[in-house]
Amino acid sequence: MGGGTSIWASPEARNDPREIFNGRLAYLATTIAFAGCSYGFDQGNIGGVLTLPTFKRAFGLDRLIRQPLFKNFQSQNTDQFAIVAAGGAAGALISAPFADFLGRKWAMMLYGAIYLLGCAFQEVPHLQLFYAGRFLAGVAIGSMSAGAPQFLSENSPKSIRGSMTCLYNLMIITALSLAFWVNYAVSRWKNIQLIPGAAMFFMLPFVVETPRALIARGKREQGLINMMKLRGLPEDHPYLQQEYMEVCAQVDAEQEASAGRNYWIVVKDIALIPSNRRRFFLAVMLFLFHKFTGTDSLNYFAPEIFEMIGVKGGSQALLTTGVYGVVKLATTIIYVAFIVDRVGRRLPLMIGATMQATAMLYIALYVRFANPDAGGGTEAGGIVGIIFIYIYAFGWSFGHSVACYVVAAEIFPSRIRSFCMSCCFFVNWIVDFGITKATPLMMTHMGWGTFLLYACLTYSGVVFIFFCLPELKGRSIESMDDLFQNSIWSMWKRAYPTEDEKCVHIRIPIFFITLFFSIDYHYSIMALNEKTFELNTGAKIPAVGFGTWQAAPGEAGRAVQTAIKSGYRHLDCAPLYWNEQEIGQSLTEVLKETSIPRSDLFITTKLWSSQHSQVETAIRKSLTDLQLDYVDLYLMHWPVSLPPNDSSAANFGKEDRTAHAQDWDFTKTWAQMEKLLDLGLARAIGVANFSTVNLEKLLKVAKIAPAVNQTELHPLLPQDKLNQLCRKHGIHQTAFGPLGGKGSTLHTHPVVLKIAEAKKGTSAQVLLSWGVSRGWSVIPKSVTEERIKANLQIFSLDDEEVQALDQLAKTEGRRFNRPNWGTTIFHDDDETVA
Repeated sequence: MGGGTSIWASPEARNDPREIFNGRLAYLATTIAFAGCSYGFDQGNIGGVLTLPTFKRAFGLDRLIRQPLFKNFQSQNTDQFAIVAAGGAAGALISAPFADFLGRKWAMMLYGAIYLLGCAFQEVPHLQLFYAGRFLAGVAIGSMSAGAPQFLSENSPKSIRGSMTCLYNLMIITALSLAFWVNYAVSRWKNIQLIPGAAMFFMLPFVVETPRALIARGKREQGLINMMKLRGLPEDHPYLQQEYMEVCAQVDAEQEASAGRNYWIVVKDIALIPSNRRRFFLAVMLFLFHKFTGTDSLNYFAPEIFEMIGVKGGSQALLTTGVYGVVKLATTIIYVAFIVDRVGRRLPLMIGATMQATAMLYIALYVRFANPDAGGGTEAGGIVGIIFIYIYAFGWSFGHSVACYVVAAEIFPSRIRSFCMSCCFFVNWIVDFGITKATPLMMTHMGWGTFLLYACLTYSGVVFIFFCLPELKGRSIESMDDLFQNSIWSMWKRAYPTEDEKCVHIRIPIFFITLFFSIDYHYSIMALNEKTFELNTGAKIPAVGFGTWQAAPGEAGRAVQTAIKSGYRHLDCAPLYWNEQEIGQSLTEVLKETSIPRSDLFITTKLWSSQHSQVETAIRKSLTDLQLDYVDLYLMHWPVSLPPNDSSAANFGKEDRTAHAQDWDFTKTWAQMEKLLDLGLARAIGVANFSTVNLEKLLKVAKIAPAVNQTELHPLLPQDKLNQLCRKHGIHQTAFGPLGGKGSTLHTHPVVLKIAEAKKGTSAQVLLSWGVSRGWSVIPKSVTEERIKANLQIFSLDDEEVQALDQLAKTEGRRFNRPNWGTTIFHDDDETVA
């Protein structure tokens, strides 16, 4: 049930190292795709199996069906279908915690074991035990429906991630088609869904755990080893280094976003923030209409439905059902391979759903007015009805089959995505349960009205999609927040992205979610180079700088050139960002191109914790990479000293941060940094992430006071105590994360939006202007040209506006950047800071 792009629509794959498309990756994809086979075989096989005389005799249904209680259409079979859906609902809810606690691989092993146990129960000719087996299989299928796409996504190269994730959905439909044909070919009960489940279970031990899961659990070295195995590349290969950096950055950002959070806070974010509420409503409604098409009824009761329109029972009904499965498979392959990322989501979904609704409408009218003899032979109208059912399958595969999963994966911010997706999967399965339970009764009491109901619901879905579903293909993640600031019922007016909203191909797009509106320059907007702060060295630091953290290789240099040409004169760098060489080359080129003198720039870089005893060596390496003779400011990145490590080492920046140097601390580091001023390698020195406790400790031994303390600062974390100490000692503060940090909803806060509307500016500009009004320089980051330019523009806030923003920390205090250093770093945080 995954979604995404296709390998045919992904030319980036042709530029990737050939080694990454290897046998180990194919083995992993095959193993996990068997999870989809298990579901597909179960769904397609059970409907036909329940009609086989051998099955009825084995479980005593041939005797039960003669009793009055079982006279209604397939009533004795209803629970056998629905109980899988009930188990699936439970499985969807437990999938995320099991995956986080056990890891992706062992969670899938657990699901496989549960599935095999359920299949084993179904082999025993005892009806109650059979029900128990169906429920256990459902729990496993529901868990795998969330776990398998995640496993595939986290292990696949980014250029084919969508195609690999779609394998799960494709294998469901492939197995569904095969199951229909197996029903046609066999005449006795065979629990064939056990075969793919067993294959997955016994192949999984030879699959490596996902590197991302290991990194998220603090096992970074093992994560790197597993990534090397999966990609077939050495540790020093640029592709591997870049992917490892991106995964670490993603994990760090997600952990920062989730620090101090719980499900209640996530629920409040969804309920109280309008843009999140609209996204959640849209996703849930798409899943509901996905089920309201009646596809589950057709999958489970296809032989009986074909008999209703005149197809003879037994093998002929099963043959017709088999062709239905082939149509679904073929059209889904076409959709995934050529449509979803070329045509988009919205138009194919509307066309496909219209085809489904029209097919259901024809079946309803044919059964109502032609009154065919069930199983008595196919008349001309019945043949047309069969064709319409195949058209229904065609429409399903072009739209509702995958679209709801793709949309849900694209629209949610990372901080609420897993919870929202769990809710969507729960809705998917619980509605499946209800429909499966209701279908036999509907067939018995409503007859043709069942098809009419599905037709009306599907037509209603088309109307909903037209008005409420915007086209997401090509939209940047940044523009998604803009989009959902508008009423869900007005999305048809914004159905397709403008040029400004289209996706810029960045490596880690989810990290740059910021809300922007149109800018009006009639207010007192100040350009970057018109506002500076004076340091205790006498140097001027521009108020708005350009941050380069998480600007991935291939994007960092372009973004820096855009920033310099847009007017930025303050750059914030660090060797830990793994992009200083690229920035240095781009910086040299843009200064030559624009004739901007080096003296006009204020460039900061930092000292990493494993080089605290190698200060001069570290700064010279940064200067070489940046192609500079000096930096304007050199910061100690963190107040923790790690055992010495060379910057060329493969694990540089990936060291165990809880294992500290035994014979060194930051006071000794500072003494070495002071010497840099005499060497002319740095014009000023400072610190980053220092609390009042660590700053006071440093000031007791420092010959030269720090010029700057760079810390996380925004309206939810103003750090007033630290500000007072810095002002007392003439230490300027630079705010990183001035827009609220990763996972923040600050940019959609009503107070921020109200000020932005009044100023005819953006929420980002409001937050940056607030930081500057507090006397701090700010270093926002982006790789999107429009955002880079917009972030440079700040305006004056009046006292009332500043005070309104100041109040937010009193009730909503939050720190977003909180890595684990194995010791207390943020001494100043109190109970008001989450």
